[in-house]
Amino acid sequence: MSSSSTQSRIQIIHAYRHLYREALHAVQYASPARFTLRDRLRRGFRQSNDFNQQRIDNTLEFLRGATRENGIEHRILKNILFVWYTQNRRVTFLNNGPLHSLRSKIQTHQQHYAHFDRTLHMLNESLPIYMKKKPVSKKRSRGKRNRQSKVDSFFAAYPAFDYDSTAPIFEEFYRMCDFFGWNSKIYKDEKDSARDQFKDAMVEDFNDLYGTDVDDIRAWHTLCRTLYIVPPPEEIEQCRKRIKSTHVNLVDLVETRHTGVPVEVFASLDELRGYTIATAKYFPKHSAYAGGVLKYLLREILNQRD
Repeated sequence: MSSSSTQSRIQIIHAYRHLYREALHAVQYASPARFTLRDRLRRGFRQSNDFNQQRIDNTLEFLRGATRENGIEHRILKNILFVWYTQNRRVTFLNNGPLHSLRSKIQTHQQHYAHFDRTLHMLNESLPIYMKKKPVSKKRSRGKRNRQSKVDSFFAAYPAFDYDSTAPIFEEFYRMCDFFGWNSKIYKDEKDSARDQFKDAMVEDFNDLYGTDVDDIRAWHTLCRTLYIVPPPEEIEQCRKRIKSTHVNLVDLVETRHTGVPVEVFASLDELRGYTIATAKYFPKHSAYAGGVLKYLLREILNQRD
């Protein structure tokens, strides 16, 4: 990788982090606004290549204005998030009724937001900032991936659900729960069973991505490169020390395979803890499928919490 491309990637990562932090301040960490912002921000960075630093700076200033006072920026942001939230919830009501009418329902639903999308586009161009409409989902065909992941196989067992293999896997799981109505208490057993299978699939994917043998230097080098520890140390013990001091969400280490979004490394354990709670990305502490590398990382994480 050239130095220019490396620098560009670093700028994009920094832009994402700054936007996410300012957005959280603007909504005062309130739910569901923070999750709506997070989802839009991730999809925007994952599916768009038109990075523009000036637009990033303008958007940061816009978000700071929304944080400072209950002014025009705050009201604009509040209304945009409300509309985005209702769009995200469309699966719940679209799932009601016969399946043969689903396509027409989706088309009608999209038409309802056409004027909003045009208005948002004009807002982006006039300021200019990044407050884009939801990008068109670029779904991969399950058959085109060279090797289907265990998470892909898990979702394939539910063909009625329209799984997006490029989306964050936890978002897809929660969306599937909404789709099948599993959030109701009467379907608790179905949801618990699906969650257990989903977590096992995550563990197996971790093993596939990063290896299972704690004495294999290649496994540690793969982890180091994913965590931007380059060049990776030549000794396993040094790799472990560097990785041990790196704060990262384990779900993100699996999710990056699907989304292509770089793994976020946090400056402190408190920042990582806040991110994990906000996103509800909890990696299973114990699993019969966990390999040696994963067990080592889980032990270190549990020791840090203690």
